Amino acid sequence: MLVAAGRGERLGAGGPKAWVPLAGRPLFSHALEAFHAMPWLRRIAVVVDRSSVARARAFVRAEGLDRVTVAAGGARRQDSVAAGVRALAPKGRTVVLIHDSARPFVDPQVVERVAREASHHGAAVAAIPASDTLKREGVGGLVAATVPRAGLWQAQTPQAVRADLVPRWLAALGGADVTDDVQPLESLGLAVKLVPGSRRVLKVTWPEDLAMAGDLLANPRAGIGFDMHRLVPGRRLILGGVRIPFAKGLEGHSDADIVCHALTDAVLGATAGGDIGTRFGVRREATRNLSSVRFLETVVAEAACRGWSVRNADVTVLAEAPKLGPWRDRMASALSGALGISVEDVSIKATTAKKLGVVGQSLAMACFAVVTVCRRDSTPR
Repeated sequence: MLVAAGRGERLGAGGPKAWVPLAGRPLFSHALEAFHAMPWLRRIAVVVDRSSVARARAFVRAEGLDRVTVAAGGARRQDSVAAGVRALAPKGRTVVLIHDSARPFVDPQVVERVAREASHHGAAVAAIPASDTLKREGVGGLVAATVPRAGLWQAQTPQAVRADLVPRWLAALGGADVTDDVQPLESLGLAVKLVPGSRRVLKVTWPEDLAMAGDLLANPRAGIGFDMHRLVPGRRLILGGVRIPFAKGLEGHSDADIVCHALTDAVLGATAGGDIGTRFGVRREATRNLSSVRFLETVVAEAACRGWSVRNADVTVLAEAPKLGPWRDRMASALSGALGISVEDVSIKATTAKKLGVVGQSLAMACFAVVTVCRRDSTPR
């Protein structure tokens, strides 16, 4: 079962914690999708706040989660757990798994180990060894003692109880003041197996936890682009979407804007979208003399449709002349619009080739670009 009936006061949610958005999805949905992807789980119960039952059922139907049932939680966590057990109605020696919806990252191997150990021992809990020095607080916030951490473990979820122990477990759980689900079984003297968990199973409790989880789900990527064109007379020089007065321009099928070309390839590389030659090559008559800003806008829009947004861009232009300093701000403005980011997230640098090679002999210009992208908050599903 997925326990998702919390109010989220510490998170400052202002409503049911289950519906706090994380990477554009309800917080509980991340763990739910992970468990639904495990075919060996027969049934999944999501326990939500009473006010959210209809909304959760509509969500489950829309997502096509056919093994999921929704139950109304209670005032206390143990009441919500009991509601989930009633919804699942476990029998025989099957195992009931309990997971916090506030833990969006699920390790399937840990889940399987917890289920297996609970089947053997009667109950199990995922946990990690305490790695920090532990202090006990005394009067006035002063340290009363340092607690030796040897043998101490931090409990995580999932936790699991075998079905034949459920009646005794629920009876003890209902009247107990507990901080985790298997604790009542410990008080009854029943075996609870510690199962090594994962440090990646972050619990979203505080606002900074939500930000950290969002960063992890963003799945940042980087892409590199490069372009070089010959300098020829009779052509306009366009760099970064800006016309720059100069005696020569760059030869090419389009406007030969090497900055936009390098950035376009960098976006395509970061999002596995192909390459600029395939997309806008010289055999395409529609791209003849076309502004290369259009190339960049197109691939950014296509990346957005596949769930990616650009975070920042870094450009280095190699040229002996002209000096790009006077045009840097205009270039950054044009590029930020095409990339959908702020001007502050666009870096434009220029350097020479120290008279070496075709760039150093003023026969060509070149550009390197690096772009980072992340998953959009509004990723289409």
